[in-house]
Amino acid sequence: MPKDVLGMRAPDAPEGWAPVPEDRARLCALPAAAVRDPADLVAALRRDEVVLVQGISDQAHADLVLADATMALGLLERLKVQAGYASLHGHRTSVGRYFMTVNRRDDYHFIPPHSEGTPNADIQLGSLYCHHNTTDGGDNFLFNTDTASPAWSRLREVTTKVDLCGRQLGRRDAAMLKIVHGVSLPGDVLAPGSEILEELPAPLPGIRLYNVLAPVRPVRSRLLDRDVRVLWDNVATMDFDCAAEFMRLLQGTGLLRQPPGGADIAALDGAHARHVWRSGVRFDQLFRARITHRLLAGELLLFNNLTWAHSTSNWTPQSGSRQVVAAFA
Repeated sequence: MPKDVLGMRAPDAPEGWAPVPEDRARLCALPAAAVRDPADLVAALRRDEVVLVQGISDQAHADLVLADATMALGLLERLKVQAGYASLHGHRTSVGRYFMTVNRRDDYHFIPPHSEGTPNADIQLGSLYCHHNTTDGGDNFLFNTDTASPAWSRLREVTTKVDLCGRQLGRRDAAMLKIVHGVSLPGDVLAPGSEILEELPAPLPGIRLYNVLAPVRPVRSRLLDRDVRVLWDNVATMDFDCAAEFMRLLQGTGLLRQPPGGADIAALDGAHARHVWRSGVRFDQLFRARITHRLLAGELLLFNNLTWAHSTSNWTPQSGSRQVVAAFA
């Protein structure tokens, strides 16, 4: 029997549901020798393709290829900044010059599709480098968003807003709000009629801070030079239905791994504890195409973080080991 999103059963596929089509034509494979000059790599990214560089010799080589690509794209400084954040919150560790460990996960956990970060982080480029993967899973899925789809009207980002309660904040207090809480003035002032999820502890006397559900705002893709809507981490991982859709796809492709006797979605979904609401979204309406690829040792994957949501299937513990590291710019 299928399992629910809340941990009891996963819903049956809605009427008319179809899996997101696989499109390997959107994957541009290049040998490492061909990216000494990153022109072809950059051109593929500007066509909104996913780039797979094969034959990377070691971590230092992956750092060099990524540095050359981001320099050509005008994103090298962003790469350095994101690398500096790697161990800031304690859940990642720096690897090499620009990469970091991926988030820790429990046995049998899959990671639903999301774009790294939030609108305030504005991460433009994602990259994954594989040291080794000998497990029976750990496949990487990349989903290409359809920014014109009406399905975006169903989605919400969970974001923090401030009610200034008539106060005028000085520069120092405003800077503290931005650095500590990701709240920028005046853009993050609470609007009338906002869908409030919870009130947070007030960081300053005389103001109030809230987590709210807000419509997904378009942002500018530097790689494509156009506005796009993004399935940010604070959109996808807050939504029960994004996880249920991904589990349904894994079941359909035969890539879902379960312990003996099976498990419900709460035991398999690596983001389950963060879900706060249901959007009703369907992946076949949100995404144009997907690419499924199990990274091999020495392979480096690069993609537009705004237009390609990334995710990972689970694997059976003790089936092997997997070390994949990530970098963002």
